[in-house]
Amino acid sequence: MSTEKNNPNRFQLIMRIETGLKWICKSLLFVATLFVVFGRTAYGTNVELHVRGWGSNNKPVEVEGRSAWQSEKWQSNTHRHFYFDIQNPLLKNGNPESLEITLSYLDQFKAPVSLQYIDRTKKFKSVKAFQATGSGRWEAHTWKINDALFNSECGSHDFRITFGVDADIVIEECSILAKPKFSTILPDVFSSDMVLQREAMIPVWGLAEDGTKITVTFAGKTKTTRAKAGKWEVVFHPMKANTQPQQMTIMGSDGYKKVLSNILIGDIYLAAGQSNMEMKLKEVVEGEEAIRDSHNPMLRLFTVKKSLLNSVPPLGTVWKISAPDSSAKISAVAYFFANEIQKKTGIPIGIIQCAFTATVTETWTGPSVLKAGFPKWENYLSAARKNPNYPRQNTPSRLYNRMLTTVMPFSLKGLLWYQGEGNNSRPEEQKKLFPLMMEDWRQQFRNENLPVFFVQLPRYENKNWHAFRCAQLEISKTLPNSFLAITIDLPRDWDLGDGKSVRHPVHPATKKAIGHRLALLARANLYHEEDLVYSGPVVEQMTVNSGRAVLTFSHVGGGLVALDSKPLRGFYISFDGENFEKAEAKILGDTVTVLAESVTAPVAVRYASGGDMGLTDLDVNLGNTAGLPASPFTIKSVSEK
Repeated sequence: MSTEKNNPNRFQLIMRIETGLKWICKSLLFVATLFVVFGRTAYGTNVELHVRGWGSNNKPVEVEGRSAWQSEKWQSNTHRHFYFDIQNPLLKNGNPESLEITLSYLDQFKAPVSLQYIDRTKKFKSVKAFQATGSGRWEAHTWKINDALFNSECGSHDFRITFGVDADIVIEECSILAKPKFSTILPDVFSSDMVLQREAMIPVWGLAEDGTKITVTFAGKTKTTRAKAGKWEVVFHPMKANTQPQQMTIMGSDGYKKVLSNILIGDIYLAAGQSNMEMKLKEVVEGEEAIRDSHNPMLRLFTVKKSLLNSVPPLGTVWKISAPDSSAKISAVAYFFANEIQKKTGIPIGIIQCAFTATVTETWTGPSVLKAGFPKWENYLSAARKNPNYPRQNTPSRLYNRMLTTVMPFSLKGLLWYQGEGNNSRPEEQKKLFPLMMEDWRQQFRNENLPVFFVQLPRYENKNWHAFRCAQLEISKTLPNSFLAITIDLPRDWDLGDGKSVRHPVHPATKKAIGHRLALLARANLYHEEDLVYSGPVVEQMTVNSGRAVLTFSHVGGGLVALDSKPLRGFYISFDGENFEKAEAKILGDTVTVLAESVTAPVAVRYASGGDMGLTDLDVNLGNTAGLPASPFTIKSVSEK
């Protein structure tokens, strides 16, 4: 095929069943293959296309020897939809100059059929429908359009085809004949209003047809390169923090030109994890006031879209200046952290949010790390795949590949991580998995010492959560340049709805305290504020004296205290390390003594472990004079280690 600019490039979308993904397809999106012919480009030929019905499944069927999909009824509707996601960046974010979409379908019913999508003005558009006649034959229809945006905002997909009848529709094939405007592509994370990392190498990268010359100009410097293997990158040398807006221009020899304005230089943090990280500022108890006061031109926000689970960038996502309309939708924990850091340092701060609710660590982990072998995870996954409702986002490395890599290797100041609920049944493997994952992230972000700030699981009474909190504490002690925010004291601030529950929530609605504790860790360890107490007490050693366990702690600050000025609670003691009894605990200087009449020769002590012990409430109050809570722990005496 000719590669001359005036010749259209063919994109053929052929739907077929991928047997290796059948367990996903039964409950989520059916997978087809997008065959791409683009001259001599390096974009590859096996890119996914996903199809699904309106709020339901489409099941694979065999009709007259043809592999096809049949829509299934979900609820009482007057129509059926098929949703499509295009898996090639050349057809994303308004880059198609023109295209034709052809649908092959079994003409079984009399019904109007229409194509619907988001146009370049970001309006929902429905192309005039044709009429299916019910001939009983395989038929085809072609739509010609020249204004498609394809940014995953048509029901979180790129486009849909609608049959105006509530019947089991069968479709076989959808093909696209398209002409992209440019081969040069810039990732979404580069946009106007962004913040670039100070005092670090600044990579700027993208995609382009091989040989395309790329010129990037920023801060009075110009860098040029040529695309190779479909990719290009230039790197600017480190710059100091700068609050004066600057401009970046990216130009390609294919005619591409992009001018980015209002760029600041400061510190960037990636905020990743699951639902507790994703929880929006507008959803938390302190949110209303924070949103009202969120006007801050020195604070910038970027969110990696969850729709990348199904699609590919660029989607037209942009950086936003902190203001009520933008801050309301950002991670509450990340906002409170970033806002405090910005106020304390006076330099521009940027947050890149990359979070997805109800996810496991393994979906955020690179495939090279998972090759190390994690038997419990592999057994868990094998069992989970038998469940037709197993979430697709929790397949191995799925969100690492789909979401996280879209912002790699953007230069960062640090990583914020709030996740673990999805891995609470595998605490021992987490101690191996999480450090390896962070080491890989550090390599991909090109900073082997990139600081990691992560949040301990909240005050929720459930089996395995104490063991997982202990695993997180151990990780913070062994993973270099990592810091743990303790949350075991958070209040019962989320009604579980039964009117009787005494348990604390999985999702505490008090997020300001968590953001503040993460900020304390950064202020002390990255910004070197002197004499700042940044952590609650952390147990270090247990000795035995006259039948009593004596515990010593680090991070005692001005001294150990009961946070509510009442007797210490939440301590348990054991004579064998397996069976624990409720114990009396007292503060003695910078130590805590623990004893129980039934245990005369203690070998271990637990704190804040009620959930793992089957108790219905987790009641604790140890902290330091800075008001920061002690971390949960299980510890054995030095002679028993």
